[in-house]
Amino acid sequence: MVYSKRGDKERASKIKLSKDEQQVYLAMEAEETSIEELVRKTGLALATLFSVLNRLGTKKIVCQLPLRRYDRTL
Repeated sequence: MVYSKRGDKERASKIKLSKDEQQVYLAMEAEETSIEELVRKTGLALATLFSVLNRLGTKKIVCQLPLRRYDRTL
């Protein structure tokens, strides 16, 4: 698994994320990340990934940007 910044794993564990949510959160770069990059890094099916991103968005942990790109808010 790729970690974009030091301490990301600890931060993700403190937010109380599910396994899939934590996997997606940790796969996101420090800057905006495309849906294609997230599929490649996580290995999740596209439908599953969209579901996880929706949950993370509801928790205000990530936000959706134009052109199917996502960014962390925390």
